[in-house]
Amino acid sequence: MTNKLSKPPLIPKYMYLPFFLVVVFHFSSYWFTKAITENSIHYDFSISIDSQIPFVPFFITFYILAYFQWLFSYVYHCRQSKECCYQLLTSDLLAKLVCTFCFLLFPTTIVRPTLDGSGIFENITGIIFFLDTPVNLFPSMHCLMSWFCFRSSLTINKPSFIYSAVQLFLSLLVFASTVLVKQHFFIDIISGIMVAEICWLITKRFSLWHIFLKIKTSDNQIKADEKYK
Repeated sequence: MTNKLSKPPLIPKYMYLPFFLVVVFHFSSYWFTKAITENSIHYDFSISIDSQIPFVPFFITFYILAYFQWLFSYVYHCRQSKECCYQLLTSDLLAKLVCTFCFLLFPTTIVRPTLDGSGIFENITGIIFFLDTPVNLFPSMHCLMSWFCFRSSLTINKPSFIYSAVQLFLSLLVFASTVLVKQHFFIDIISGIMVAEICWLITKRFSLWHIFLKIKTSDNQIKADEKYK
C-alpha cells in the first residue's frame, strides 16, 4: 500500500513569525501614531483633482473587499516558497515603518461628506466613517497593500498572466474606492504605490528578506543543540 502524500498546511510554519510581525506592525503603525498625533495639527493634502472626484457610496464595497484581497493574496503568495514569503512580508514591514514615520511627521485629515441617503451603501459607509477616523491618510495603506498583492503576483510562475491581471483589476478598484468614498486624497494613492514599490525594490536589491532565513537557521541550530544536550 502506498502512502498518500499529506497536504501542505494552509499556513506554513516559516510564515508564522513574519506574518505575525506584519499584523502587529499594521495595527501599531495606524493606532499608535493616531494616539500620539491626536492633538497635533493635521494637514489637508488635497489637490485640484480631489474636488472633481464625486462621492460614490457604492464603492465602499471595494474598500471593504480589499481586506479579503490582502488576506487571500498574502497567504497564497507566501505558500509558494520561503523566498516569496520573506520577500513580500519583509517589504510590507519596511513599508509600514515608512508609514509610521509619515504619520508622525505629516499628520493628515480629510473632510468627509454628509451622508444624506439611507440606502445600504450609505449605511455601510457611515459605519466605516464611524470606525475609521479620517486621519493617517498619507500614504494610503489600503493602496500600499493592494499594490503588494499585484506586485507579488508578478513573481510567481503560475497562474501567471490571468492571476496578475485579476490582481491589477482588483487593486485599481481599491485605489478608486479610497477616493470615491472620501477616505483618501488622490496623492495618497500615488504615495502608497510609491512606498510599496520602493520598499519592494530595496528589500530585493539588498536581500533584506534574508534576515528571516538567518532567524530560521539560528532557531534550528538552537533546537539541535538542545536535542543533544
